[in-house]
Amino acid sequence: MAKDSIQAPVQSADSVAVNTQIAVANDSVSTAKTDNIATVDAAASAATKEEDNSIGRGLELMVIGMLTVFTILLIVINLGKLLIKIVNAVAPEEKAAPKKAAAAAPAAIDANTMAILEQTVSQITGGKGHVASAKKI
Repeated sequence: MAKDSIQAPVQSADSVAVNTQIAVANDSVSTAKTDNIATVDAAASAATKEEDNSIGRGLELMVIGMLTVFTILLIVINLGKLLIKIVNAVAPEEKAAPKKAAAAAPAAIDANTMAILEQTVSQITGGKGHVASAKKI
């Protein structure tokens, strides 16, 4: 019996220790849940602030980019105009040589070629078309 009485308090001490460990684990789990909820709430509010901040940042970058492109285009246009003025001052446009007088009369087409043209046009148009004039180029 003495053995039983000694073992009984040991068993109860073990169960107390186990119960204590379970209680500590439950407390740490509930604390972790509370911490996680607080962390999620903080992250959600930070995400909302970050989203508002990122929209403002995006608009800011868009305006800066558009102003940069506009400024660069103005520089390119003005440099182009300046280059045109410099080139015209240094090397003025040369006057083109007058063209040779056009041939007085176009070369005549012989009767055989004219007949072939009339037959071709008649065949293509189904007899509805005719050759008004033909010039040799």
